[in-house]
Amino acid sequence: LGQRVAPTNKSECTRLVTWFRYGHPQRVEVETADGIVKALPLSPDGLLPETLGVPVETVKGLHCYLANDSLKDVTLVDTPGLGSVHADYSASTTELLALSTDSSEAARRADAIVFLFNQAVMQDDYAALQLFKEAGGTDSLQSAANAVGVLSKADQLGDPMGDPWAVAVELADQYAGRFEAEVASVVPLIGLVAETSEAAALMERDVQHLAKLAEMDEKAFNRLVWSTDRFASASAPVETEDRERLLD
Repeated sequence: LGQRVAPTNKSECTRLVTWFRYGHPQRVEVETADGIVKALPLSPDGLLPETLGVPVETVKGLHCYLANDSLKDVTLVDTPGLGSVHADYSASTTELLALSTDSSEAARRADAIVFLFNQAVMQDDYAALQLFKEAGGTDSLQSAANAVGVLSKADQLGDPMGDPWAVAVELADQYAGRFEAEVASVVPLIGLVAETSEAAALMERDVQHLAKLAEMDEKAFNRLVWSTDRFASASAPVETEDRERLLD
């Protein structure tokens, strides 16, 4: 979308199926199981609200309306993980894909699915992709041609002190072969870095600070990045406040 809107930290919204649509004014509509719709504003920084004002277990779904031209011809549906440790979160995703009348209709209308893989493929992953195809019925266009896999958190692969990208590409290729009947391809992604670049959060001064850090002695730099606390507080050619911003 070119903007930050979905939270990446723990919040109520990450538990719920969320629909992103074009609309004015910008708002979030909380749809409860009994048919009541409650409108809420986005947070001051443009994110989904941290709390919804109603018990999460009573919420059927969230509908987020944004004045974002990318959504004029597209509706994005974000779902909780299929393998969530919380069974009710996973059930909401399964329901969206296949079970209830409304959700099955939504799955039939979906033009494409972006499926997130973690480092270890679970049986739920395969089952979810099958549900997506089966939800469309015999007249569905859903196939490997309009499903793409994303190997998320690619920066956490391999040796922590080495470059994870080669490992991520190799693993993504393995997944692409394993799921060739379900997805067109699997691509590695570092989500937070992608969000930072696409949402224009990285400023010119941030790049200058990164360049200064890159010029450090290798051993000194490795000590600096042992932990986030050390990165922010240890001696370095960039001010502490600026390093805290880089961490954010």
